[in-house]
Amino acid sequence: NADIACHMAKAQGRNSTHIYSSQRDEKSAMDLELGWSNRLHSALDKDNFHLYYQPIVPLHELDLDNLPEDGNLSEILANSNCCSTYEVLIRMHNSHGEPISPNAFLPTAERFNMMRDIDSWVINSAMKQMAELGPENNDITFTINLSGQSLDPEILVPLFKKCMQKYNLAANRFLFEITEPCAINDMYSATKLIDELSKLGCRFALDDFGSGYCSFSHLKRLPVDYIKIDGMFVKDIVNDPMDMAIIRSIT
Repeated sequence: NADIACHMAKAQGRNSTHIYSSQRDEKSAMDLELGWSNRLHSALDKDNFHLYYQPIVPLHELDLDNLPEDGNLSEILANSNCCSTYEVLIRMHNSHGEPISPNAFLPTAERFNMMRDIDSWVINSAMKQMAELGPENNDITFTINLSGQSLDPEILVPLFKKCMQKYNLAANRFLFEITEPCAINDMYSATKLIDELSKLGCRFALDDFGSGYCSFSHLKRLPVDYIKIDGMFVKDIVNDPMDMAIIRSIT
């Protein structure tokens, strides 16, 4: 209900508040959800999603004393060879061609059980675009996020194998990310999926570590290659001794 109230407030204009009332807002909330649902189905049918690629760069390969004042690293990265790994991000565009954050539409996609189709679209599109880079970029790796609805090895593994053959790509060029809460909610499927795709050569990262159950026992049960520590612990690591202790402990 709080989520719906936030959407209702945004629909009325920014800098406003809205108190949810089931009698008053139920139909409006349904219209809001169905509107997004129709847009998502249309984007899938018409291939209207867009992929963005965020570079993952080792800090030791950057000149930290000469970073741009505006915080934009794109020019530096474009003129260097330090980046070979990119995280694949999905976006929709509004009527003005501006990107829409996934926070605006992925919760609705999850509620309508559309994430499996969206994740399949991302995997196929990312592998297609990697193939278009040509053999001169064979060192590039993509990391792809998986939702909890997609952790079904009976569906995802055959899809990935089919795309590998279709685009003639090696599995070791892909790293899949699953969030800690999603993995724990379906430990059996997550473990089996990791095991089967790892045998093909893929790698796995446990995303948002620390935001959910944050048990070190999970690291023993989930055979992941990387841990992505949740940003809430990282952003104040320089000034907060508690965050520093937590990061050291996880590391």
